[in-house]
Amino acid sequence: MIACLVAGDALSLAAAGFIAIIFKLILNGELASLHGYLRMIPFLPVFLLVYCAIGLYSGISLGSPEELRRLTLSSVFVSLFLGVLTLSVRGSGAPFTWTMAQALVLSVILVPLTRVCMRLKFANAVWWG
Repeated sequence: MIACLVAGDALSLAAAGFIAIIFKLILNGELASLHGYLRMIPFLPVFLLVYCAIGLYSGISLGSPEELRRLTLSSVFVSLFLGVLTLSVRGSGAPFTWTMAQALVLSVILVPLTRVCMRLKFANAVWWG
């Protein structure tokens, strides 16, 4: 059960970042510079570690409002933290960019949605819990 949630969260976060970056690159006509964003992938597990630290992978199901609140708050804080931490890596003059804001909004939508889909898909499985 926990492995499915972690995998779903990781895929949702990666998809949110990818979609936001693709929108930026398409609008600017810079699709060739996509490889420059690959160096940001190692920061993805920071979200998962924070999710774990706040009890989203405890095995005990939280209520939907509480889970959404924890996901949203932790995603915002981690995004702001990584925005400042990766300022020199990104080469941007702004600690938080429009692309990062898009990725944050998409992650706040996609992560809970993926969790609901995982629960609906695997709720009757013996190993789900």
